[in-house]
Amino acid sequence: MTQMIVGASAGLGRALAEHYAQKGHPLLLISSDSRDCERMVADLSLRFGVQVRYFAQDLSNGDWPFSAIEARLSELPPLKGVLLPVGFTDDADLLTIEPKQLEKILRVNFTSVAMFISHFLPHLRSTPGSKIVAFGSISSIRGRGRNIIYSSAKRALISYFESLAHGLNDQGPAVWLINVGYLATNQSFAQRTLLPPQDPHQLAKLVQMLPSNRSGIRFWPGYWRWIALILRMIPWFIYKRLSF
Repeated sequence: MTQMIVGASAGLGRALAEHYAQKGHPLLLISSDSRDCERMVADLSLRFGVQVRYFAQDLSNGDWPFSAIEARLSELPPLKGVLLPVGFTDDADLLTIEPKQLEKILRVNFTSVAMFISHFLPHLRSTPGSKIVAFGSISSIRGRGRNIIYSSAKRALISYFESLAHGLNDQGPAVWLINVGYLATNQSFAQRTLLPPQDPHQLAKLVQMLPSNRSGIRFWPGYWRWIALILRMIPWFIYKRLSF
């Protein structure tokens, strides 16, 4: 059955697409980069012999053409999963930020996730074993003086997924939020990180193995759970002096 990947041309999105195609799943890829998607469709179809379609959509512009997306979905088997490896950061995301940039960060990192889930949730409620998986960030553990709107949007996902899990009460698709540490992608290649970046293909394998009979929020890699606990226990008068 079909997996929809929103944000398919980024590092994690590519890893998810390759992993699910290798497992024989038809795919609908959604990304703003149509040329990348065309290449991915040709590559995945050829290598794995699966049905792959794409839809070009810029998540930052506030336009949600769901009827056109559903028309593309109608060319594939029934939808079983919605995966949302979306993310956008901006160096200008500091204490003051231009309204247009603020809106763009919120649209990509939170609003688009909520919009896609809200629209496609009815499709998945009647499909046994269906899953919705989105991706948060370790930046949401505690506030800091940079990436302010980005980390706020990722923290909002935590509340949203708690509400989804509570509302569904295990009577629909499993809903999972994974708060991700450093990933080894083209974007992070030149960045200095506190801990080694991890292979997104390993995360893709984890996503596929997540249970479909319950929901949850977790960290990946798992050791970030304990780092998060330590960071939250640091008194504010000490924490506010930290720079990272």
